[in-house]
Amino acid sequence: MKTILPDQSLHIQVRLNYIVSQILDIAQDKIAMIILYGSFARGDWVRDLPNGYHSDTDILIILKKSKYKGHVTLRLKDNIYKRLKKPE
Repeated sequence: MKTILPDQSLHIQVRLNYIVSQILDIAQDKIAMIILYGSFARGDWVRDLPNGYHSDTDILIILKKSKYKGHVTLRLKDNIYKRLKKPE
């Protein structure tokens, strides 16, 4: 598993650090691993301003124990989304 970003994706490092810090702040004791996957991990992301398309950031959170499933997992997900949601 790679532990560094491809050169083409280095510009998102600050944003990723922020996202990871917020996730860990909410549930550090429950998280085994946080994985970036998809186009930013591969370095082939797209930013097509004329057509309004921009690649999303794909993050997988692996929990330590299987007991964190069902509504506990949904509660974690909701808390993470609320914390990272941009102000409207």
